[in-house]
Amino acid sequence: MIYSDNHHLDYWNLGLAAHCGFMTESYLVYQFPNQRLDVLMKSNLVDYVRLYTFIKGLYQRVEYPGIPYN
Repeated sequence: MIYSDNHHLDYWNLGLAAHCGFMTESYLVYQFPNQRLDVLMKSNLVDYVRLYTFIKGLYQRVEYPGIPYN
């Protein structure tokens, strides 16, 4: 399954230097078709903050039950 309830956390967690390192070692492009960031901010502030900190290189790993990687 490509998408799960935790697919955003997996993407952000695996982007850290301890895993794939693409948070700071790659050029990242995000596409939000038919969406606006201000709507995300208002509807899901936690994910907005996680996305913002990831883009800024400040994201910290988030644990969740059953995480498949260490």
